[in-house]
Amino acid sequence: MSEFIVRLHGDKSITHRAFIFAALASGESIIRNVGSGEDLASTRQVLRQMGVSIEALSNDTWRVQGLGGIHNFHRSQETLDCGNSGTTMRLLAGLFSGLKHRVTLDGDASLRRRPMRRLARVLEPFGRTVDCAEHGSAPIQVGGDLSQKTDELSNHQNIRILTASGSAQLKSAALLAALSDHRPVQIIEDAQSRDHSERMLGALWSTSLIKSELTLEIPASKPSFTAFDFFSPGDLSSASFWVAVAVLADSKYSSIKLEEVNLNPSRMGLIKLAQQMGVQINIQHKAEVLGEPIGSILIEALDLNQSLKPIQPSAQEVLDALDELPLLALLACFADGRTEIRHAQELRVKESDRLEAMGQALASLGAQIETLTDGWVINGNPNLVFQATDELNSYGDHRIAMCLLIAQLKCIKGTKLKINDLECIAVSYPEFPQQLVAYSR
Repeated sequence: MSEFIVRLHGDKSITHRAFIFAALASGESIIRNVGSGEDLASTRQVLRQMGVSIEALSNDTWRVQGLGGIHNFHRSQETLDCGNSGTTMRLLAGLFSGLKHRVTLDGDASLRRRPMRRLARVLEPFGRTVDCAEHGSAPIQVGGDLSQKTDELSNHQNIRILTASGSAQLKSAALLAALSDHRPVQIIEDAQSRDHSERMLGALWSTSLIKSELTLEIPASKPSFTAFDFFSPGDLSSASFWVAVAVLADSKYSSIKLEEVNLNPSRMGLIKLAQQMGVQINIQHKAEVLGEPIGSILIEALDLNQSLKPIQPSAQEVLDALDELPLLALLACFADGRTEIRHAQELRVKESDRLEAMGQALASLGAQIETLTDGWVINGNPNLVFQATDELNSYGDHRIAMCLLIAQLKCIKGTKLKINDLECIAVSYPEFPQQLVAYSR
């Protein structure tokens, strides 16, 4: 038995933000270990449309010539195409809300189904508007409010924003909007979300913006910052798929080691829940880059006589693992007992309705799963073997597609599942299918 080593592309959430802050910085930044996913390409394309020079130095290394501040972005008359990336649209809507002219952001059919009106909640305290299409979706328009509202708003001494959600994208939109406001800004969450934006900006400013677990404070005086050289740590969401692979695969490998991975505590949700289920995962912290801890993760395969334990995660644990919950549902199918996952209604407005997508797929494969309005109830069976079925629908959702590829590992040997639109995996982790084949040989 031996160890299978995986080197992951840079964390998508962090890399989006690195490109945005590099665009705002003064000078030439280098961003390394950048994945080839289409979402990051969308962020680069929108920034280019706004006058930022971005050049590939190699397959995974990019040079960004920063503009030195938001008011140096160009006045683009083109619609800014965010592709399938909700992160691109929401973060850049926050940033571009501080422009003196109006811009339009749009995306593909999937992104047009996702809710965008909630951006208004965090941008309204700045005196900025978000014009959405019918049903509160894209295309959206932001910017052009500053000249009309500056005098009126100057009487207010500070801004206090309640995000009213555990959304890191909304929090980041507010933070990026704050960069073009002359007042101190306090951002308060009702549930802790990913903290990449505040970590990165705090590192660039050499000061912490995090005042408590749920509160950020951005000063009235916004320091400029210079260009940087950044190695993006391995993507924790991508790493989570390998947890399921290590547990479910019948392989010659005894463990999977993920090197140079992001170890941000706000991203460890699936890792912690898998450990509760009995998966042995060892974590070694090695360094910190732009506020982000990095290190290695070693995932041990289950012993032959070991079964996964059922769990009932709390609301905060569900939020911490939100994007990885389809993987948790897959693992729960093989636990020894009943797993109940609630408080996950946000999964219904992702790239697909992930609650329905996973519920339908797992049920058709033979799992005992009930889909609820906000989650699933799964009666697991350690001896379950998935049965061949008609074509499984990924709904064009990269995370659902990768979960279904992993489900193949628990089918009768020689059975190949039919899964539609596997091409959507290119949005976030195009290398995964080939890496999975290499592991399964």
